[in-house]
Amino acid sequence: MEKSSLKRTLVILLSAALISGLIPFTTSCVPELSFGDLTVCGGINQNTFEPISAEDEFNIEIKKIYASINYYGVKGEDNYRYNWINLDTGENFLDETSKYSEGKSDYFEGYAMSFIATNEEVKVIPPGNYKVEFYHNGELKSTANFVVKEPEIKILEVLLANEVDEDFAPVNKVKQFSPTEIIYACVKANYYISGNSLKARWHTGDGDLIVETVSDMDVDLYEPVWTAFTLKGEGRDIPADTYNVEIYLNDNLYDTFEFEVVEARGAEAGKDIFTQGNTYSNDKYGVSFAVPDDWIYTESDSADGLEVNLTEQSGDLPVAFLFMASPMDDYPSSDQFSDFADELSSDIADDNSWELVDVQENESVTGKGMTFHDFIYLFNDPDTNEWAIVIAFIEGSDRLYVLFGTVGYDYFSMGESVYLGIIESMEVE
Repeated sequence: MEKSSLKRTLVILLSAALISGLIPFTTSCVPELSFGDLTVCGGINQNTFEPISAEDEFNIEIKKIYASINYYGVKGEDNYRYNWINLDTGENFLDETSKYSEGKSDYFEGYAMSFIATNEEVKVIPPGNYKVEFYHNGELKSTANFVVKEPEIKILEVLLANEVDEDFAPVNKVKQFSPTEIIYACVKANYYISGNSLKARWHTGDGDLIVETVSDMDVDLYEPVWTAFTLKGEGRDIPADTYNVEIYLNDNLYDTFEFEVVEARGAEAGKDIFTQGNTYSNDKYGVSFAVPDDWIYTESDSADGLEVNLTEQSGDLPVAFLFMASPMDDYPSSDQFSDFADELSSDIADDNSWELVDVQENESVTGKGMTFHDFIYLFNDPDTNEWAIVIAFIEGSDRLYVLFGTVGYDYFSMGESVYLGIIESMEVE
């Protein structure tokens, strides 16, 4: 399971304004300085900056929160100050001082206003307890408290996919999967709020629980967030069958989503691996075979024989094959194939600290009538991931041909398709 954990910081904008009536200054008529109550609100009269209605509680959807106070008898050169405080963190996140009407010594009356707001980068004012203070010439005149309420977290949608992007949103939305694919249950919530949890319970079609994964939210992200739960085979392919996944929010079942793992998808994908008609051929060693689409090969010829390395073009997949051809009349007899395969696979396993789990030995005939003898070794690596080594022996034209492959557990179907595709296409003179 993975989740997005982008950090967000509130950016606060300040706007302070006043509307005034000029009072003529006379020595016999000096207005008495006075202030009304500091009012917090969600809207103001845009002409007078008078608060429309007092509020002390806001929903997370609020985009602006205003603070406004009525004053009477201030001088234009007097200072006023608004200080906004997050009481939960103790942070003074907006603190700005200004003059009522800079450069004027007259007396004024009106409303002084300030606000905090979201912007394009920050979508919400974080929930919590707040206080705003109003000062006149450095003296605290009024305070007001307000709350931005914690929103209710909701699941917006759940989609199944076999690929996700860097934010864990689904890229390929599907309900049928191949045995080698990772199955993603992508859950989109309106917010990601600490103290809540999401849970996925994966079941077989018969109702048996496969695995349960819980995502405990440990950060606050007040925006839509994707969380991706995954199901993949433990050391081997996922068996073809019907399945379902239950999605829970805070242990309450949201919904159940059904899907299939279909073996036929893997077979069809195998056919698609050899669509470009790429082949390898070598007249000296009298052999040719199909090369998978978008794979590359390198060859070397020495006194010890021919080696052809085949890898997927990106080089990122845990699937690789090596084709070998012996010199003329210089190879071990068939009763030594088992010992040769054991030695070769053991060397690879020892280098990677793999533990042998199982060995299978088979003798088969291709559609072209060519007999091959193969050995399949299953190993567990130190992380209990399963790996396979396959070694096939083909005799012909007084030479021994060997196809050797290693495959990681997420790619068993692909590895099998490549292996059989090469064997079935092989022609030996």
